[in-house]
Amino acid sequence: MAGDNLEIMTSTPKTPKLFKHVYTHGMCFPFITDSPTEALSWFGRGFHDSAQRETKELASRNFADYEALPAVFLFRHAAELYLKAIVWNGDELLSFLTKPVSGASGPEKANHALVFWLPYMKHITTQFGLTWNEEKFGPFSNLDSLLGELEKEDPGSFSFRYPMKKDGDASHDPKFGFNVVAFAREIDPVLEGLWDLCGDLEDLREHHMMAD
Repeated sequence: MAGDNLEIMTSTPKTPKLFKHVYTHGMCFPFITDSPTEALSWFGRGFHDSAQRETKELASRNFADYEALPAVFLFRHAAELYLKAIVWNGDELLSFLTKPVSGASGPEKANHALVFWLPYMKHITTQFGLTWNEEKFGPFSNLDSLLGELEKEDPGSFSFRYPMKKDGDASHDPKFGFNVVAFAREIDPVLEGLWDLCGDLEDLREHHMMAD
């Protein structure tokens, strides 16, 4: 049969074409750190910034329904990363200071939940006396309610990336619909509030763990 004797050749290029390490404009990563936990919030900021740019651009024109999907995923993933950054950075610092940690699972047992992390996050903020700026980011209760609503529609961070669940059923009812610009308007202040807490913790981390 034709092709039976063809040998499949695989090779690794000597010089990378996709991931070149060249120090020019656009070089990644600009936030090199010895601690991947410390980098979590910056990963979150990257997804958050991209979500903001995406929805701002969509709001300026008519767009196809499918164009909204990446924006929702980007916002959701940023929220997840911010929550984990607060909890895991906070626990590292609490452990360093020999204070009670939150009891949350570490990266080896992490999941894609959102609301799951809220009690642990609140433990961290209480231990360090961190406060939510309601004047800038809206009521603190929005954190629980909006993340809960988001997780209900996207429980495992797959619903806006794949049209079906792992069992093959549809991710959403065919009649499911929403206004992505309004979605962004509501969720963005919550994420900015989480980012603000990430920054507060980073300041504390540098003060306690990186002091000479």
